[in-house]
Amino acid sequence: MFNAAARYFLRFGQQIGQQFLKQIGALLLLVGLVHSTMAFGQDSGEAQSGGQETGEAQSGEARSGEIRILAFGASIVEGYGLPAADSLPVRLEAALDAQGFDATVVNAGVSGDTTAAGLSRLAWTLGEPYDLAILALGSNDMLRAVEPAETRANLDAMLTQFTQAGLPVLLVGMYAPRNLGADYVAEFDAIYPELAEEHGVALMPFLLEGVALDPALNQADGIHPNAAGVAVIVETMLPFLQPLAEQAVAAKGAAGSADSTDGSAAQESSLPAAEADEPPRDEPPEPGLERAND
Repeated sequence: MFNAAARYFLRFGQQIGQQFLKQIGALLLLVGLVHSTMAFGQDSGEAQSGGQETGEAQSGEARSGEIRILAFGASIVEGYGLPAADSLPVRLEAALDAQGFDATVVNAGVSGDTTAAGLSRLAWTLGEPYDLAILALGSNDMLRAVEPAETRANLDAMLTQFTQAGLPVLLVGMYAPRNLGADYVAEFDAIYPELAEEHGVALMPFLLEGVALDPALNQADGIHPNAAGVAVIVETMLPFLQPLAEQAVAAKGAAGSADSTDGSAAQESSLPAAEADEPPRDEPPEPGLERAND
């Protein structure tokens, strides 16, 4: 798995270096493979983005018993180059439903997003209610050779916001291109496992596990998965995500029971004091009988 990732990013990194030596414009075009327009928040094809919900779910109140999962990431989460029906959030939602979950996976992927861009939009994204989050950012940082310390700080801040919101998180990792140097690679690759341990969140080590370097599973750019590649990502991600979904269901059920108990207690306490505390009354005399002292 690690060797495949290394070859994948080494090949891509070498291409970047060659194009840079030719001309800056070619480098920009190559980096643009990650998102052809470099416009944050722009939809790709029919894919939904920027916090829109997938499937038939709409903004507002969730269905009874439903868990809402925030898929927060960049182009692969958004569904770059794919119809909406083949995007990762939609396919993941279908897989969870097949496992018996009443799940809505919200597509909050924006092509080209770095961790800095993700951090800048996370607070308003969390204005909607969610039960669980998937955090898959950082690939655009390493493609731009952003300092790992900056990437780490941004991911750390996002994980803190998720914790403050009470959300379980699946952190999805990425590996750095080998041509960026041993120091950069070691520092970047350590970000995800270290943060997962520090924040106590689940970790999927590599987003493109089983997909990188396989032409049959990627689009023509060799970077973004096609529909078959998305299916592999879903299959790989599901074992990491399912325990968190079960945890979210249990937490929601416990919260519902607590609300029901609190509601019953509130109803009882709302009785008038006189009615609640009044001692038993004497039975009235039978008709036609007088009290002894009358």
